[in-house]
Amino acid sequence: MVLTRFLDNQSYRLPWQFIALTLFACLLPLLLNLLGVDFGVVNLYPVFQQVGELVYESQQTIVHRFLRGNFIHVILELISIITALLTAILCFVEYGMKKDISTPIIGVALFCAGMLDVFHVLVSARLVSVGADWAGNIDNFSWLISRCYHALILMMGTGIFLVSSQLRTRQETERKANTYILYISLIFVLLSALTINIIFRLDGVSELYNQNPEIIRLLNNLPLFLYLVSAAFILPRFIRKYPSIFSQTLLLSLVPAFFSQLFMVYGSDANFDNFFNIAHYEKFVTYLIPFLGISLNYQQMHKTERLVIQNMNEEAAERKKAEDLVNGVLNSSISGIIAFRSIRNDEGNITDFEIILANPSASRYVMGHYDMAPNRNVAGSLMSEIFPHNFEDGLFQKYVDVVENNSSFRMQHHSSASSKWLYITGVRFQDGLVITFDDITERKLAEERIQRSESLYRTFAKNMPNSLIFLFDKDLNCTLADGSAFDMLKLKREDFVGRKFVNTFDAYYIKLLLPLFEKTLKGEESTLEVKMRGMLFKVHNVPIRNADGDIFAGMCVAQDITDVKNYERELKQHIEELNNSNRELEQFAYVASHDLQEPLRKIRAFGDRLISKYMDVIGDDGRNYIERMQNASARMQKLIDDLLTFSRISRTQEPYEPVDFNKVVQEVLNDLEIAIESKQVQVHVGQLPVLHARTGQIRQLFQNLISNAVKFSRDDVQSEIHIDSQVLEKERKPNKLVRIRVRDNGIGFDEKYADKIFIIFQRLHGKTEYEGTGIGLAICKRIVENHNGSITAYSHPGKGATFEIILPLKHERNN
Repeated sequence: MVLTRFLDNQSYRLPWQFIALTLFACLLPLLLNLLGVDFGVVNLYPVFQQVGELVYESQQTIVHRFLRGNFIHVILELISIITALLTAILCFVEYGMKKDISTPIIGVALFCAGMLDVFHVLVSARLVSVGADWAGNIDNFSWLISRCYHALILMMGTGIFLVSSQLRTRQETERKANTYILYISLIFVLLSALTINIIFRLDGVSELYNQNPEIIRLLNNLPLFLYLVSAAFILPRFIRKYPSIFSQTLLLSLVPAFFSQLFMVYGSDANFDNFFNIAHYEKFVTYLIPFLGISLNYQQMHKTERLVIQNMNEEAAERKKAEDLVNGVLNSSISGIIAFRSIRNDEGNITDFEIILANPSASRYVMGHYDMAPNRNVAGSLMSEIFPHNFEDGLFQKYVDVVENNSSFRMQHHSSASSKWLYITGVRFQDGLVITFDDITERKLAEERIQRSESLYRTFAKNMPNSLIFLFDKDLNCTLADGSAFDMLKLKREDFVGRKFVNTFDAYYIKLLLPLFEKTLKGEESTLEVKMRGMLFKVHNVPIRNADGDIFAGMCVAQDITDVKNYERELKQHIEELNNSNRELEQFAYVASHDLQEPLRKIRAFGDRLISKYMDVIGDDGRNYIERMQNASARMQKLIDDLLTFSRISRTQEPYEPVDFNKVVQEVLNDLEIAIESKQVQVHVGQLPVLHARTGQIRQLFQNLISNAVKFSRDDVQSEIHIDSQVLEKERKPNKLVRIRVRDNGIGFDEKYADKIFIIFQRLHGKTEYEGTGIGLAICKRIVENHNGSITAYSHPGKGATFEIILPLKHERNN
């Protein structure tokens, strides 16, 4: 039985708390004696003739004392006997579960010892008489007989298992074990009955026992000797042979048994005195300990049984899990798996193979590519029936070699029956083999496509001017090296092809390029510039993907850009020189404009003085000349102010920040309120965006555009100005654009002048028609360009003009 085998491997240890509690129970009466508690009931057997001479009250006292002591004695004995009987019953119950014959036999031995205690009770209660010639204290004699029998029957019950190893339960059938228990139990019961009968019929015992003090002393010490022999020699060997909590409690029960005999022999002077009752209490503890032991044994066995059941359930679950895992692997494997069993002829040669297992992938492949009935099961079929071509293309003989030589193989095979490329693995399994195969037709076709692609790359590399072309696989092996720059650098192509890059480049280039090659194989493109032997190369690393988008190689293209870099360097130098010249011109214009303002202010101031003080002297002609001089200086002042504004736009360091165009336009309209009202212009403003811009410049932009729309309005129609915006989507760019339009219905202009009007000092009308300096729109263009935008004008004469501004929502430069 699984439970029995499991229990055999367990380590049975009696809890130390149980041992300590037993010792405490044995010593408890002595401790209570020290505290003044007396368990005795003094009783001398009354001589009833003398009792009759006493008064009635004295007679009652003596009888009550006698009955009380006798009752205590009987109660202790009955408890002990009942405990022995319960122990025997539990021993048989445990035998029914464990099939250990030692347990019921020990239980019968304890029960038989209890039978002698029944004899002791009956004799002490004077319910039976031992013999007519008996004289003296028969209670001590019956106690001695019961204690000796207890020690002897316990020695016999355990000793019989030490003399023969053939009595072990594990080696006997259940019928033989039951027969053996029956025989031993009958022997013990008959022996107990025979002992009691002999005592009843034995003559001369009273004289021998009561008249010979030496014999009494020797007999009283006999149980102590027997207990010591059992404790020292028999029970330890029995515990080693039959380890259990119950067997250990048998040894522990000898402690109260030993104390019981000591108290009775060396402590008790009369029936029912202190030590007489303590001795009987200790005898009860002697029977109680094995009872508790068999109970603990049963409890441990029950606990162990539950643990075994749990372990068995876990093992069954693990086994089921493993089976499900294997079946799951077979069923979910995309590889076909077929197990074959060899079929041999009379000479032992393999003539065919039988399929004993085929996973779903293999079954689907066979059903889809071979002529089989739809409902036919692949397992159980013969190779000659399903794969007859294997006998022609050599696969059958390869399978035979695997079985006969205990070998294995791996190969690519083109199946003539299915026109598929298969990768086949075969290993021996018992008297057969297991075949695993994968359909690699797509991979073979992909390899062919790769070969064609490599041919194209070779042609491309050979004809690309001033370049180095490298192809490398996932192991960083160079598979192609070509390009006209090999000859320019005096490099040999064969030094690269078929070798790892780590073994071809110098240490500097290995450290620089190999990390980029590894990133390329992960799908990351990279570009850098590398100088090699006096030439500058721009290196591009790109991954190469197949039709499914998987990366299978990488390409490195290094193009000579030495001449391009030299040209760029010269171009940058010219641009820098031009920028310096422009800055100097702007600085000159700013300084010149600033310095011209002072003479103009003096001209206007002196003109005003001439008119106010010398009007009578100069006359009307003089006044006309002075006024014309004043108007010219005013125009000159306006021109200088516009030049300063234009110069200031180029040199400003105003930061970019979120600007609400709605707020800016409203402020401009407030500033131009008088001009707008005088011309009776209606202004319609739509929802405008919030952009990253320079607030002052945006204000200047709208002020110039709106003031121009007001200035060039028509008198014959209701003048209107419309300002609106629209967000434009930019493909492949994260930053969006916004379009802002300023439309009017004024005089307009010929659209052929759309570009000319943004050039500084360019005017389409004379000074007498419309005032202005020709710088306003040039300022607008400079502002828009500062914001990475563009401005365009659309118009027709007499139909108004539209100025369209394109700006990014967020400025990309870090200013």
